[in-house]
Amino acid sequence: MKTAAKGLGKSVMDHSHHEEGGDGKFALTTKDSIIYLICVDQILDREERDTYELRVMATDSGTPPLRAESSFIIQVIDVNDNPPLFDQPVYRQVIPELVFPGSFVLQVTARDKDQGPNGYINYSILQDQGAYSNWFSIDSVTGIITTLSQLDYEKNPNPSITVLASDGGKPPLSSSAVVNIVLQDINDNEPVFEKNFYNVSIKENTSPGTCILETFLLIRFPKCLH
Repeated sequence: MKTAAKGLGKSVMDHSHHEEGGDGKFALTTKDSIIYLICVDQILDREERDTYELRVMATDSGTPPLRAESSFIIQVIDVNDNPPLFDQPVYRQVIPELVFPGSFVLQVTARDKDQGPNGYINYSILQDQGAYSNWFSIDSVTGIITTLSQLDYEKNPNPSITVLASDGGKPPLSSSAVVNIVLQDINDNEPVFEKNFYNVSIKENTSPGTCILETFLLIRFPKCLH
C-alpha cells in the first residue's frame, strides 16, 4: 500500500506510524520522505487474524509542527493453506452382519479452517481397498456411511475402508481416515454332508451294532484374517 505526505516549501517531513493491534505484521518505509509504503513485515495468517486497522501519522519540522493522519483497514484474503482434518484418524463401528443395503453405519466428520470454496469438504471412499470398499458408500456432503450391498461375515468379519476428505481449493487439499467395521456373525450357514447320495450294501446276517458307513459333515467356518 502506498500513501503520500505533502508539506509546504522545503520543510523536512518527519514521520511516525501507529498500528492498532497490528502485532508488528506491517512496516512503514520511504525513500524520499514523500511517498510512504506500508509493507508486510511478517507472515500473515488469516485463520489467526483476518482484519488489521493501521493508523499512519506524518509530522513536518515547521514551527509549530503540523501533523496529518490517515487510517487503513487491511483485510487478509484467504488462500487454501489448510487441508481438512478428521475429528479422529481411526473410526471403529460394530454392526450386525445381516443388514439391508442402505443401512446406517456411522458418520465421519472433517473440518477445514479455510473460507469459501477452500473450506468446502467433499467425502469419498478410496477404491483401492479390494472388493470390500464396494460394501459401503458415503454421502459426499454429510460424511454418513451406509451399506451398499449385503455384508458377509464369512468373507471378511472385519472389513476396513479408507475415507477421504477433500476441500474445494485449486488444487484441492485432502486428508484420510481409516474406518474399521466389526461384523456380528449370525448362524446363516447350515452344515452339509460330504456327498449328496450314499449307496451301501450289507449282509442280511449283519450283527446289531456293526458300523456300515462312515460319512463326514462339513461345517463352514468364517475365514480367519491375519
